[in-house]
This record gives sequence, C-alpha cells and structure tokens, in this order.
Amino acid sequence: MKILFDTNILISNFFLKSRLVTEKLAAIVAINDCYICDYSINEFAIKIFTKFSKTKEDLSKNIEKASTLMFDNKMYILLTSSKNDCIYKTRDPKDDPILNTAINNKMDLLITSDNDLLKYQTNKIKIQKLSDVLIHSVWSN
Repeated sequence: MKILFDTNILISNFFLKSRLVTEKLAAIVAINDCYICDYSINEFAIKIFTKFSKTKEDLSKNIEKASTLMFDNKMYILLTSSKNDCIYKTRDPKDDPILNTAINNKMDLLITSDNDLLKYQTNKIKIQKLSDVLIHSVWSN
C-alpha cells in the first residue's frame, strides 16, 4: 500500500514522543511504501525552528535528530509537492499541496489529523486519521 503522511503526523510524533504511536507507525512503515513530500518537510522544519532552534546549525541538528526519531532510520520516499498545480481544493489552501501530491502520485492512503482533509470527499484517495488506520490494521496488506 502506498501511504502519504501529512505534516501533522510527523510533528505530533516528534513532539509527543508517544512510544505506542511510534511503534504503530513502525509497524505501518515496515510493510507499506511510505511517503512524505517536500512541502511537509518544509512545514516540519519551520515548526522545529520556531520551537527549538536558534540558528540554522541548530535547525539542521534538530531535523537530523527528528528524522532518526520519527523514521527509525527507515528510508521514506520523498515526493515533490504539487504546490503550483493544485487541481483539488480544500477549505484551507495550505492543505492543497498535500492533497494534490497524494492524488497525483496515486497514493492509496493519506494519513492526517487535519479536519479539513478528513472532511474532503473524493474517490481518488482514502483519507484517515492515524488512530483509525491503526484500528483497521492497514498493515494487513
């Protein structure tokens, strides 16, 4: 299964440091093709910089540390977002690059906690909260 993680999943996993969520994400990642897009990485970097980093060197160290914690050294496939080419529109324009990246790259699932994305109706992609994915055992693929 091809899964794209929204920025808020990356941020919550880094900031909350929930062992249970980290283990469940690891289970999903272990048997699925997992993707992140450059738009999410940029959003994530800005959030880390504003919370923890005073200099660009700090930012670089924090992103490296976050990547190790979040991704457990597993390779994620990085996608280029469709920022300027958004056909599919949500209520919040900041969500459009994520949604369009997922649809344009034929993802099976977009995992998010963003209410606007969760309310978006389409037959192009399944959009779910991480907790719902864990309940429905996406890794039984």
